[in-house]
Amino acid sequence: MAIKRILVADDEESIRWVLSKALSKQGYQVDLANNGQQALEMVRQKRYDLAVFDIKMPGVNGLDLLSRVQEECPAMLVVIMTAESSMKNAVEAMKRGAYDYITKPFDLDTLDAIILKAHKAADVNEEVARLKDELKEHYQLDRAIIGQSAPMQALYKVLGKIAPTDVTVLITGESGTGKELVARAIHFNSPRLGRPFVALN
Repeated sequence: MAIKRILVADDEESIRWVLSKALSKQGYQVDLANNGQQALEMVRQKRYDLAVFDIKMPGVNGLDLLSRVQEECPAMLVVIMTAESSMKNAVEAMKRGAYDYITKPFDLDTLDAIILKAHKAADVNEEVARLKDELKEHYQLDRAIIGQSAPMQALYKVLGKIAPTDVTVLITGESGTGKELVARAIHFNSPRLGRPFVALN
């Protein structure tokens, strides 16, 4: 997935103008916001591949905006920029899920390098999402486990109830009856889908 649409949020008009010109020249569709609240509303209306947020903005600051965007659009990559080069800002930005952090004044080549790296990250994220979808489809209860009898229907109901939860499950049965298949079906239909499934014999 190539990065096509970028959102820039900064209360300094000169920064917005420079970034808009530079990014548009490279073929990106660029939208501008002059404060955090406006940026949040724009994110809710359109899909952006990448956003560049200034930390200090009136109303919703860049870090709070980042946190809210992470909740609503977790796939969007966010670069935080600030005029204050402090470890605290950098650490806080990365803790809140920023893709990268850049200090003003910065060379446009530096931002270009970050966006190029973001292209690769977006490709990886898309591939991971595709593989998750494939695995989830493969291990859907009605495909992974075959059976229409009353006991099997009861099993499906139990699996459907426990898969979204965080409870410990004990699966018993003779060798070859499909215990691991049931365990995989639970795993791949749960919030733990992106984490490893480890089978111990």
